[in-house]
Amino acid sequence: IALATEASADKCVELLVALLKAGHDGVTDRSVVVLKNIFRCYPQRYLSVVNVICERCECIGEPDAKASMIWIFGEYAAHIPGVVELLGELMEGFSTEPLNVQLQLLSATVKVYLAGRDEGKGLMDLALRLSTKETYNMDLRDRGFALSRLLSCGDEVARKVIMNERPAISDSRGEMDADLQSDLSRNMGKISSLLMRKSASLRSPTAPPVLTVGDNDNLLSVGNDELLMIDDGPSDATQALENGSNQFLGTDDLIGA
Repeated sequence: IALATEASADKCVELLVALLKAGHDGVTDRSVVVLKNIFRCYPQRYLSVVNVICERCECIGEPDAKASMIWIFGEYAAHIPGVVELLGELMEGFSTEPLNVQLQLLSATVKVYLAGRDEGKGLMDLALRLSTKETYNMDLRDRGFALSRLLSCGDEVARKVIMNERPAISDSRGEMDADLQSDLSRNMGKISSLLMRKSASLRSPTAPPVLTVGDNDNLLSVGNDELLMIDDGPSDATQALENGSNQFLGTDDLIGA
């Protein structure tokens, strides 16, 4: 909601902060993930919330939530007085963390150093060493070498690349086809909604037809075929029965075609 409607962003953030302070397991983790996306959509707008996240950092344990929290630490390093100490504690378990957390720790330590925190150089060197010399993961190693070579060009060059202003994320539903958006809303949670495709496009050609009734009760849809009109009045077949006819009803009579 906050990404789609800017006017509602303040209220959404207020509710998320309340959930953070409540300290319920699971809720805190998901709140941090959502806040990260809001920070990306509205950069530098909710700096006061960063301090709340710092206060609750020990309660955040789910990998995606921890990665989101570390991204916030790196992105707003200049506004967090104890960011080096916070990242230092997280770096103690670097080798056992999931890949997404390791990648964010590596990037965040570099951002902290480039943000003017000279005391974070040792932490950055440690992260670069662990990422390039003490790991078998190629994704982590590639990022470590890329950042090392970028830093070798000088801090100013690295700062222009890494700390440069990035485009804010936005909600794309306004650009979505109206029919697709309606189909995704009806099939929320199904594989079609995850792939952002109409459910009919994923249905097997050999699957039995699906009967659905549209907004107009007189319209019947059989799979992807044309809609058939259902006459509310008595059909010829019904009249035949009322007249005592022994004629069997055919398929055409049953659907009123």
